[in-house]
Amino acid sequence: MLQIDKLTNESKIALRKHVDAVSCMIKMKVLGKVCGLRDCEVCKFSVTLLTGIPIKVSQYLKIDGNIEKILKAEPEEQDNFASEMWKEIIPGFIENDFLQYLKLRRNEPKKPNTKRTKLLDIYRETTDILYKIFDYGTWFQNSKNEGRYDAYSLATGLGRNTCTYCNRLWTSTVKTVGGNKLMRPTFDHWYRQKRYPMLALSFFNLIPSCTVCNSSIKASADYHVDNYIHPYGNTPCHEQFYYDFEYGKSIKEYQVEVRYYKEDKKLKSTIEGLMLKDVYNSHQTEIADILKLKDSYSEKYVGKLTGLYPDLDLDEREIYRLAFGVEMHGKDFYKLPLSKFKKDILAGTGLLRYFGIEPQPK
Repeated sequence: MLQIDKLTNESKIALRKHVDAVSCMIKMKVLGKVCGLRDCEVCKFSVTLLTGIPIKVSQYLKIDGNIEKILKAEPEEQDNFASEMWKEIIPGFIENDFLQYLKLRRNEPKKPNTKRTKLLDIYRETTDILYKIFDYGTWFQNSKNEGRYDAYSLATGLGRNTCTYCNRLWTSTVKTVGGNKLMRPTFDHWYRQKRYPMLALSFFNLIPSCTVCNSSIKASADYHVDNYIHPYGNTPCHEQFYYDFEYGKSIKEYQVEVRYYKEDKKLKSTIEGLMLKDVYNSHQTEIADILKLKDSYSEKYVGKLTGLYPDLDLDEREIYRLAFGVEMHGKDFYKLPLSKFKKDILAGTGLLRYFGIEPQPK
């Protein structure tokens, strides 16, 4: 996983724009009034005032600052904000009952049952209205392609070219010359929507990712900062592990291994949860190509590239990218697919000694 630095100017600007635009939409739905900011991308578009909002929900969202707090809550704060909100809007809220309710919603019983019916009655109305207020599926996706803030705007602001989780696939954001949507990353809800509907549009809960990681691998798994490393966390986890490989003679394939510089339970849970070892085992060709490179050239061959382009005044990073087609530094890994994986495998062969990078310990 390649974490996103929340302290960069790009991240700070993206956060501010996101909170301003989404809070305006929510206030229009709940309060029936626009934010009035001069550069707002939402005010001039129609947003229907919701009816039938439970009084407790309305009261909570009308308290000055509550909407903004939810939308910009830090990863470590999000679960607490959600718990506090549940207790405010549903008197006597019990988390285990709510989890049972979610199971019932997935497969509602055909025959009435007093306890089941009570759970559905307690939670259904409130959760359904939260899905409408924090509307990720319709408003944020912006299928009508209105010229306002939406998922494309957030993706553009973050500028993540590859999947945050696997760094294998492109997730570039592209529109046609006419402004039609072409491609962008999907946004994984790190805290899943069904359990945390009020976090469906929270900035730090929307992780730009590829469809494979979002829908097939992480899917609806329950993640929490106590057990997993968050993509907006403070410690870059890509510096705490590396990819290695062994050749399996019996299966006649390379087997990718994930090795850790030191034992860390949360890091291991994160790597295993995202199935990085498994997905990188599909990259047999990349490993084979690197080994061919090792067999064909000396460790100093990359330095010769400088002589091939004397007028370009290439720096070390540019030489590396020219030689291997990926980024050299951890802060840039997200720009090109496979950058983390290839650097680790290249380092293991000794081909990166030219750049002062020694093979990792076995």
